[in-house]
Amino acid sequence: MKELMTRTKLIAVLAIGAIFLVIGVLNLRDRLSAPDIADDGVEWVAGENGLQARSISPDSPLRFTIKRGDYVRAVFFVGRPDDASRGKTAQRSLDFEEVKNAEQLARYLERQGVGNNAQYAILHHDYVLKNIYGLDKPLYDVPFKVIARDQHIGRGLYLAFIGLVYLAIGLFGLLKQHRAALTYHFFAWSLVSFTVYFYSATREFTTFDGLVSLLDGAAQAFMAPLFLHFCINFVSNRGLRLRSRPIAAALYLPAIVLVVFEVLFHYRPATFNNGSLVAVRDWLDKAELIQFWLFYFVIGNAVLLRAFYRGDKPLLKQQLRWIIRALGLSGILFTALYFIPYVANAEITPLMETVAYAPFILIPLSFGYSIVRYRLMDVDVIMRRSFVHAMATVAVGAIYMAVLLGVGDLVKFIWKTADLNSWKTRAVVVVGMLVVAMLFAPIKNKMQVWADRWFYGERYTLRTGLQDFGRTLAQTTALPQLLDSLVRRLSDMLSVRKVVIFIEDSSEPSGFRLSRSAGIDGNVTLPDDIKQIIRVRSIGRGFITADDLPAQVGGDVSSQSLPSLEMDAPEFQGRRSDEVYYYVACVVRDRMVAIIAVGRTTLGALLTSEDTDLMRALSGYVAVAIDNSLLYRSEMEKAEELVRLKEFSENIIESVNVGILSVDFDGLISTWNSALEEIFGIRRERAVGRAVDEVLDRDLIDTIQNVTGEEGWALRDTRHIYKYNASTEDGRPLTINMSLAPFEAARGVVTGTLVVIENVTERAQLEEQLLQREKLSSIGLLAAGVAHEVNTPLAGISSYAQMLLQQIDGNDPKRRLLEKIHTQTVRASGIVNNLLNFSRTGDTQFREIDLNQVLDDTLQLLEPQLRNARLDVVRNYGRELPAAYGNASKLQQVFMNLILNARDAMPSGGRLSIHTRVVETSLVVDFRDTGIGMTPETIARIYDPFFTTKDVGQGTGLGLALSYGIVQEHGGRIFVESRPGEGAHFTIKLPTAFSRQMQAASD
Repeated sequence: MKELMTRTKLIAVLAIGAIFLVIGVLNLRDRLSAPDIADDGVEWVAGENGLQARSISPDSPLRFTIKRGDYVRAVFFVGRPDDASRGKTAQRSLDFEEVKNAEQLARYLERQGVGNNAQYAILHHDYVLKNIYGLDKPLYDVPFKVIARDQHIGRGLYLAFIGLVYLAIGLFGLLKQHRAALTYHFFAWSLVSFTVYFYSATREFTTFDGLVSLLDGAAQAFMAPLFLHFCINFVSNRGLRLRSRPIAAALYLPAIVLVVFEVLFHYRPATFNNGSLVAVRDWLDKAELIQFWLFYFVIGNAVLLRAFYRGDKPLLKQQLRWIIRALGLSGILFTALYFIPYVANAEITPLMETVAYAPFILIPLSFGYSIVRYRLMDVDVIMRRSFVHAMATVAVGAIYMAVLLGVGDLVKFIWKTADLNSWKTRAVVVVGMLVVAMLFAPIKNKMQVWADRWFYGERYTLRTGLQDFGRTLAQTTALPQLLDSLVRRLSDMLSVRKVVIFIEDSSEPSGFRLSRSAGIDGNVTLPDDIKQIIRVRSIGRGFITADDLPAQVGGDVSSQSLPSLEMDAPEFQGRRSDEVYYYVACVVRDRMVAIIAVGRTTLGALLTSEDTDLMRALSGYVAVAIDNSLLYRSEMEKAEELVRLKEFSENIIESVNVGILSVDFDGLISTWNSALEEIFGIRRERAVGRAVDEVLDRDLIDTIQNVTGEEGWALRDTRHIYKYNASTEDGRPLTINMSLAPFEAARGVVTGTLVVIENVTERAQLEEQLLQREKLSSIGLLAAGVAHEVNTPLAGISSYAQMLLQQIDGNDPKRRLLEKIHTQTVRASGIVNNLLNFSRTGDTQFREIDLNQVLDDTLQLLEPQLRNARLDVVRNYGRELPAAYGNASKLQQVFMNLILNARDAMPSGGRLSIHTRVVETSLVVDFRDTGIGMTPETIARIYDPFFTTKDVGQGTGLGLALSYGIVQEHGGRIFVESRPGEGAHFTIKLPTAFSRQMQAASD
């Protein structure tokens, strides 16, 4: 309910303010569009002997014929003898009317009209004028032209602007602090002041104009007591109020009396039948002016001065300092140039009136900013900037007048026959005006620099160098030096003795620890909830003060428990007045990394808004600098940890007896351990940073590419190469196993391929010896059995066939049958011998062999299996091939596996092309079929043991694995190219006997 009443009260007050603003705007519109009012340029007042001239305007048509103190006796109706406005007793033959009051004179001028002739009968005892006019009596006639009254539009707009400033400041205080004490009182004074300065009757005597005049008079009556009442409450120890009703009644009683007279004057003018309404109006204006001057400037200033000199609160004295200065300056000028001349019926010139009203703008500015306590110390900034703008305006105006007055003389000096009214001369004037207009900003900026330099003195250079200092801070990574520089710079720049910097520290209850301080005796602590306090209470300001801290440290701070920023908050329990007062948070990336705290200036004054803005601007640089410093420290610690981990990892990599090679996506080597140096004989310096195909053998790269397929060095799973026969740069043979796996960095991100190479040369030799022994033991028995079971009957058949051939004549038809039998027995014997050669290990020595003959023997051996396969075998052997160096039986096993795999890949028949050729120092055998082909995934695994694509029972998966090992044993290479549906192409490269002999000679 209380909240509803508060909101209703606020809405009602705002509605009243809106009504007054609308009335003022309508009144201003009427004033700007009001018709001319007839006038003679003379201010007439009621004197002892009639209407007497108190002042004469310089623009008056009577300025040379009338002097102050003259009386007007009658008016002549020049050109209008039958004017109905003349009284019935007027003597029409004389065409004049005696003047008794100012209203009669105003009606006469209005009837004559602006620009028409008029004539006064003036009473004057000046003998000089008497002689000039040749009069025998002091009464003489003065003809003149009726002029339009000067409605002082410029002064009215300036006063209207002052009124708007009052209203704006009052609304700001009301909306900002409507719950605080004195807020509605301050708004009432602001609204009444707005009415006084903004309203002005047009004297058109309409109902609306009468309302404006009444409101203006009533506001004039109440403005002074409201101000005085407010001043007493403002300085009465912040807790006391003017509660005595008799005293309050005494303050407002004169205003109430004046308002009663205003109401009677506007709505019951008959009350003043015995006097002139002009005289009554003049009396009311004078009474309101005296009350305004007495309450406003005399008593109000005395109350503020007393509070200033007796007060012991720095903030209150700082607030009152500028209020008293503004009020005193305005009061002195207004009293000297307007109040005293007006009361004494002295002449008030337009210049005096302008100077008297000019400082009035300082009163609402100083009072408003001091009361609301928002940017309390901006008054000196406003004064300084206002002075700069005024001086810049004066300077530009002077230049403008100089250009305006000097262009003609300059043109005449350069071009004597020039026409000053020509468009060329006017164009020069226009260009000059544009240049002058563009000079305002540079002149104003230069004067601002001069004013700031004069105001700040030695601190000016420090303040202007803030941005450079901030950049320097942001580039500093050493935290101790950074904080020392910051403390020193803040102390010099803001003229403060006490500077404290708190750094984020999670181990402290408040989350911050004291890191650096200057001018502080003892330790300064922060409340535990300092972060929440700053977030809540710095809204709209960017900082908090010591008065915003709770009385009990560690208490809960919520939006409901926050005290309003009202007038009595600055001295809230007088805490920490001798220590730091301002707290500015240093925030970066929504994290509060530090808090800068400073005290008052060396003179005990509070900081200006420029100072707090500088601190806020600097806090951003400081936040970045401190965050960078903390981040740098953290990164240094992490870097040291990474160095230790790197050394540990490198020690592990260097300690293992297998070669480790890491390659990025582009094929560049990043790791090459010492085991690889021993395996390949290549130093790390030669390998790291180079492309892998520039370091390793080309055949090894081709083999790796066959295994990795299209993925290249961006593998997604692990691949293996077993018993690969390689050689070092110096020709030393190697047998290695290789594993290729994705190289994962942090968080599973693949950055390349990790290759692990194991030198199994000795192990392969031992395994070969073991396999040879087992093969000898098993196949030897088989060979013996085959020789016994097959060769014996074949020998008998061959012998019997030869015996029969010897007994039969050469012309006998049976002889041909016997020859065929003998031939087939020889062929069968050759087949048996080939089978024995395939199974016989012998001494496992390599010798020079005819590669084409080995292929023919293999095809002959497989002829029964290929006969029903509808397979067309095309032999394309190279002629005069050099001898190969190898073991014929083992190569037969390789060729047999490739031919049978080609047959199985063409179940519906096809063509198998076998091509032999010589390439440099190698013999190349190509097997190309027209079968179903293979996928890249299949190609990657065809050399793995027990991997087969055939149905269960159709293959063991050992054929190509054994073939791969045999080819490697011969120092050769085997490659495959295939695509689904396009067949397969196997290529075997074997060294020639000559190249092996040369290699053996070099060893």
